[in-house]
Amino acid sequence: MPVTASSLIATQHDLFGYISRAVINLEKLESKKRTPIHCQTRIEALENNWKKFQTAHEQLTTIEPEKRAELPYYSDDLYATCEEAFLTNKADMLVIIKSWRGPEPLAHDGAPGNALTSRQLPRINLPKFSGSCNEWTEFHDLFQVMVGQNQDISNVEKLQYFKMSLTGDASLLLKNISVSGDNFGRAWETLVNRYQNKRVLIDAHLAILFSTRRVNNESAVDLKQLLNDTKDALGALKSLGSPIEYWDHILVYMTARKLDSESRKAWEINIGAQTDPASFNDLEQFLFSRVRALEAFDRVSTSRKAHSNPIAKANPQRSAKVHQTNINRANENESKQSTAVPSGLNCALCTKSHYISTCPEYRNKTPDQRRELLVQRNLCFNCLGAHQTRNCRTAKRCQVCTGPHHTTIHRSKAVEQRAPGSSATSPSEAPEPSKQTNGAAIPGRDDQPSTFVSTNVALTSTIQYKPVLLATALVKVTSRTGEELIIRALLDQASEVSFVTESLAQRLALPRMNTSLPIRGIGGKRTVNARGLVNLNIQSRVRTFSLPVNAYILAKLTSYVPPCRVLKNNWPHLENLELADPDSSSTRAIDLLLGAEA
Repeated sequence: MPVTASSLIATQHDLFGYISRAVINLEKLESKKRTPIHCQTRIEALENNWKKFQTAHEQLTTIEPEKRAELPYYSDDLYATCEEAFLTNKADMLVIIKSWRGPEPLAHDGAPGNALTSRQLPRINLPKFSGSCNEWTEFHDLFQVMVGQNQDISNVEKLQYFKMSLTGDASLLLKNISVSGDNFGRAWETLVNRYQNKRVLIDAHLAILFSTRRVNNESAVDLKQLLNDTKDALGALKSLGSPIEYWDHILVYMTARKLDSESRKAWEINIGAQTDPASFNDLEQFLFSRVRALEAFDRVSTSRKAHSNPIAKANPQRSAKVHQTNINRANENESKQSTAVPSGLNCALCTKSHYISTCPEYRNKTPDQRRELLVQRNLCFNCLGAHQTRNCRTAKRCQVCTGPHHTTIHRSKAVEQRAPGSSATSPSEAPEPSKQTNGAAIPGRDDQPSTFVSTNVALTSTIQYKPVLLATALVKVTSRTGEELIIRALLDQASEVSFVTESLAQRLALPRMNTSLPIRGIGGKRTVNARGLVNLNIQSRVRTFSLPVNAYILAKLTSYVPPCRVLKNNWPHLENLELADPDSSSTRAIDLLLGAEA
């Protein structure tokens, strides 16, 4: 007997009811059945109902689009509602499992039955493992003690804990292993065989050891970081059997050359009377004592500044106020940099009680004039403080070019490229605040690019933004019912694969394949997962050309909108040519993105 659409929809409503009431029914259990095992069983039943719902939904997608629009199943978007109910209830049930299990008993010296009842220690969370070789040894030992060797936990619970502890690439290894007591041993062995590689682990920790960061400035924090990173890598290598006790000469040579110049000089003075090579323990003790000394010096220096600055003490907000008429983010960052390292209580230029970076006289000078002033007064080019630039301990840099100088003395490209003898633009030449655009685009005519104007007192610069039209085309696609549609496609050579919108995939009613492809964008960050994969055939509007495309389904492809209206008569070289997209500046939506593989 064939299955009708009405019977499938009725089944979907029944399954939706089971899924949405899963947590409510779990909370109705009598007290003796409120165990992690009962809860885990109901989670498995919840997952099975969701799989049945997905299977029936795939069958419903074969209905013709015209008939589909009349069904409440699609108009109410029951699939999305059920999906949200499934994810919410499963998460709530996992939390319930954790609350029913309660805190694990702690024992003296690891002996079972000797629980520590005199006081309650903080609970230890399960370790996490993402697939990084640097994390494997710690995760392996800690998980075995907490879960693997715990006789009070069943194998089903151990496997569930195991899966909850894995993230990233490591979790993909156990994706297809179902939660059952017989699978825990197999799952653990799978992960051990993949990551218990002594050669790879040693290589990973050696890479950390040799790539520790160099200390550029005399800083207690940076010295501690260098020492801690080195000690952590050595400890991991020692646990893997590496003979680090014979590496003293190499470790001392490598670590000493990563110290800042002042610390390196102090180290050489410390061992100057020795004729034998120093051991790594000698260097470690030296770094410990130097860190303590620098921390004590910083505390005394901070205390003196607090007591010697009555104005700042009486008005702590004074340092945050900056004399500025900025209209863009660069000047805001400049103000933060200006107050980071004060040059003293009095201005080095006018001797009044304010920072030199906020001084009106200093602001009225050009960047070149400010540089000359800093040289005359022996002030730091980076923070404007009363010390040499080479002794500056401020990590902040220019907010425009990230160079080692203060933002107020940054030279714009227009000034650097100006002919010799010509004067730099003075602040008085900058547009008045009433005429500034506050970071807004100035719309031009249809045939002219827009201009973005950003002005301030410290720096006068004009940034021109020229609009760019991306490569688009109008192509034909055919639905499952034979209907031809004209859609707009974007050609993206930077994409490895092709994509199609969810709305177009539903209009075409093409069969889709399940996939969990993660999509990564700029910076390698994971943005979204594909909703499936469809095979479609695109055709040219003007020629007898067709191309099969495998496209991954996303809810939305791009927010690209042409930045300006283009008049075709301004491009005489395109006359009498049949363009792939006759109106490339149209705001028509992009439904298909063709990647490099197409």
